Parts: sequence; C-alpha cells; structure tokens
Amino acid sequence: MQVSLNIDGGNFPLGCHDLAEVISAMADTSDNMQAFDLLASHPSRKVRIEVAKNENISEKIVESFFASGDEYIIESLIANRNISQSIKSHYYNILLSSDDNLILKKLANQLTEDDFDAVNKDNLKKLVNHSDPDIRGSLAENRSSPPWILNLLAEDDDPDVRSIASMDLHQKTWDQDW
Repeated sequence: MQVSLNIDGGNFPLGCHDLAEVISAMADTSDNMQAFDLLASHPSRKVRIEVAKNENISEKIVESFFASGDEYIIESLIANRNISQSIKSHYYNILLSSDDNLILKKLANQLTEDDFDAVNKDNLKKLVNHSDPDIRGSLAENRSSPPWILNLLAEDDDPDVRSIASMDLHQKTWDQDW
C-alpha cells in the first residue's frame, strides 16, 4: 500500500512512521472514516494501532481488529473509550474465553465500570479463577473492579493477589463511607 501526502500539487511519499503520525493527528470526524477504513488494512502494525485509537472507526474495522488476535491492536481497542459499549462487551465476552494470557491480563486491567456491568458474569468469574496469578492480580489492581470480584480475590490462594484485592476493597469501602 503506497500512501503519499499531497500538498499544493506536490506528492510526498509517507513511510509507516510518518503515516502513523499523520493518522494520530487526523481529526476524529466522520469525514475521515473512509481514510480509516482504507488504512485499517495497512501492513504496518503501527498504522493499524493508530487507526484503532480513533473514535470514528467503523464497526467493521473493530470486528476485523478484534478478530486479528493482534494483542497490541486489541489493547488499543480496549483503551478506546469511544467504541460503543455494546460492541465492546460483545468482543470482551469473546476475548474472555480466549487462552491468550497477555490479552486477558490487559483486559483485566482496563475494564471500566460500564464494562463490568455489560460483560457476562460467568466470563468474569473465569478471570477471577484464572490459573495465572498475574491475570488475577491485574483484575485486583483495576480500580473499576466491583466489590463482588474484590471479595472473591481477597480470598485468593496467591498472597499478592489477596493483598491487592483486600487493599482495594478496603479503599472502596472507605470511599463509600465518605
């Protein structure tokens, strides 16, 4: 895929790094949606990550990016607070049944309060009971984790997970008392 910048009739070819910078500076408007659609298939991961950060990407792009399994692009999608909750919760439920510990850890760390409300509780319990203590620890460290999850993690076999969950649960209780 060849991309160039056209300024006053002059064509300037853009490398992957330059293109990623241009994408990050593009306005998140529906006018640029066609460009995001084209750039979503760019061979450079860096370019696709920048596309995933934009709020006006289509549902088709979100679907293809989640399906790609690329942990860095998925991380950008998870961090993109502008993707509709219903779309994200659908894919979160799919990702939560994944065996990819890196994606599960990032997801456990970045779920929001709205995400916790929207995601299937059985899938969340899979995170709580996951064999990897780093995933359970990420869930315990997530400031948006609801008390029911922190209560379960406060009884975890791993002392670090147990400690983090207990401290966060205590903090949530303290915050509610004020």
